[in-house]
Amino acid sequence: MKVIYGGLLVASGGRDLSLWLLFAFVVANLGFAATLTHAWYLQKFDDYPRKRRAIFPFVY
Repeated sequence: MKVIYGGLLVASGGRDLSLWLLFAFVVANLGFAATLTHAWYLQKFDDYPRKRRAIFPFVY
């Protein structure tokens, strides 16, 4: 999903503020959802890997 909005930014030349705001919203929304889902998996499943990251491997 992020790639679609990133492509729109590139296609517009990065000059459209509304596309920047849309891209920021999508990134924040997906990051928030990934964090909450990861926390839910950790709480719900005992055999879920504790060292698994929510978004980026070995980072976050």
